[in-house]
Amino acid sequence: MILENILEAFRAILLAFFTDLNIWWFLAPIMLLWILTEIYDGEYRHELPSRNAALGNGISLTWINIASLRILFTQNPDDLVFRFLILFAFSTYGLAIIYFAFTHRISARKMGILAAPTPLYTLSVFSVLYGQMRLPLDRWILTDLLIIFLIFQLFWLVMHRFVIKGRLGDLELVEKGVSLRELKKIEDKLDGE
Repeated sequence: MILENILEAFRAILLAFFTDLNIWWFLAPIMLLWILTEIYDGEYRHELPSRNAALGNGISLTWINIASLRILFTQNPDDLVFRFLILFAFSTYGLAIIYFAFTHRISARKMGILAAPTPLYTLSVFSVLYGQMRLPLDRWILTDLLIIFLIFQLFWLVMHRFVIKGRLGDLELVEKGVSLRELKKIEDKLDGE
């Protein structure tokens, strides 16, 4: 019974991407940015997390949620208040990223975690599917979304560790005269923040 529910929820999630192909006007740029950002972060792993990239990510998440809220209010579903609260929470998260990127009230390392691509773009995709009534929400779909999120986290962790090895970031630092000892200090400093 549990396995059937989980599989049915996976089916509902998959179908949400294809019930109305117009949704891809929102999803395609989100997914393209997600993939390119992850590749970039893997190649330039020694680069300090960028506050302006975090700012852009926060603006993207907030805007995606505003667009989803607009569609939500035109559709006026029975669970409008619940959907509104979820999208409002995502918007608030996006606004928090914008605030911290502007004010520098948290370290660059924490900013990089707060505005990391996988959680941010996962929320963006969910916002589009859920806010535009393509995806219902129940405990099985939430369970599957968590599983999918963890799979993506694991996938990008493996990609960054074994496939995208950050060679460009290392080479650029070495070309600028940064010694391996200094590079290690930079990594230690980032880990300590």
